[in-house]
Amino acid sequence: SCRAGFAPAGAQCLCTAHNVLNTALLTAGRRCSFEQAVADRTFWGQIVEAAVGAHLVNSGSTATRVYYWRDGVLEVDFVVTQGPKVIPIEVKSGRRFPPKRGAEEFRERFDPHQSLLVGEGGIPLEEFLSVPADYWFETI
Repeated sequence: SCRAGFAPAGAQCLCTAHNVLNTALLTAGRRCSFEQAVADRTFWGQIVEAAVGAHLVNSGSTATRVYYWRDGVLEVDFVVTQGPKVIPIEVKSGRRFPPKRGAEEFRERFDPHQSLLVGEGGIPLEEFLSVPADYWFETI
């Protein structure tokens, strides 16, 4: 997912982040049930975000690039590109936090083709994971 291509200013290749792209590796060292994992909102958020990132990297075509974006305290969980098309993706696992200003700032700066919210208040996680990353470019 890190080959040369368009990337918004401030975007970093996903492989440079400390992202686990296999949720089994994230959960292997924890001895807890599924119910306990869901109850631990911070840990569950990490699992959900890792699952989305792994899905984007593993289901995208060779033209698909996956990044994250950060500028100071502003950030976007994932930025997916195909040529000049850009889609920022925020992941919300149900934790109660204020809306992320990073997604709004990213839209203002880069005018993406569309932006996605995955999880609570957006595309259900199960639905998002049921289609390849390239699907979201086809709907533009």
